[in-house]
Formats: sequence, C-alpha cells, structure tokens
Amino acid sequence: MKRISLLFIVLTTLTSFTTPYKTAFTLVGTWAEDKRTAPSFVFDSEGYAKVVIDGVLKGGKEFMYNGHKASITYKANLDVNPHEVVIKVTTLDTNEKETLKGIFTVVDDNTIKLSYTTDNRPNQFYEYDLFSTTYKRIK
Repeated sequence: MKRISLLFIVLTTLTSFTTPYKTAFTLVGTWAEDKRTAPSFVFDSEGYAKVVIDGVLKGGKEFMYNGHKASITYKANLDVNPHEVVIKVTTLDTNEKETLKGIFTVVDDNTIKLSYTTDNRPNQFYEYDLFSTTYKRIK
C-alpha cells in the first residue's frame, strides 16, 4: 500500500511540472511590415510562397516571370536558432533557380523578425540593416 501511495504522489508531482501543450509555430499566412515599404510574403501550407512588391502579387505554384512560367517555393528550418528560411524562384521550362536565404526569429505567434539576402545567408540581425525587418501576420 505504501508503494502505491508513493507512486501516486510521484506521478501527481511530475504532472505538475510539465509545461502546457503549445502548437508549433508556422510561417503559413500573410506577413507584412508595418510601414509597407518592404515586400510582403504569403506562405501557404503546400510550401509555395507569393511576394507582394509595390502592391503587385507574384508567385505561388505558377505565374509569369520574365516571360516564362515560374513558381516560388519556400522551406523553413525551425530546428536551428535563428530559424532559417529559403525562398526559391524556379523558372519551370529551364529549371533555372534564384534563391533568397534568410534567418528569422519568432517574437510572438504573429510577429517575426526576418533578414534575407540573395548572397550568403545572414547569421545575425543588425540594427540598421536594410534587409532586417519586423513582419506581422495579417491573416
């Protein structure tokens, strides 16, 4: 009987130290900068991305890019810190690729700080970096 009582006390104590379940963060959604001067991004659940530049939406599974059909895909790595994101524009008939490499940190479920470049992936955020921007999820 003492063993059962001890087991009960241990089990109830252990469950009090567990953290509540929280859903994993996802980039899926529309992300925009407050001042709307930086491009906005739309990430979907199938791995496709769209970019809004000067009010023009381009990208996704298939769109016209420099006279060719193209697509924009993305992949996020949440297992590293800062998190990594790769956005690829692929010309479908030639399979030519252009790549944006970025890092981001999650401020909260609807806010990220993102830095990206077409060259080497940034490894940190700089206060006055033109390519480091805070984005809010708008839907």
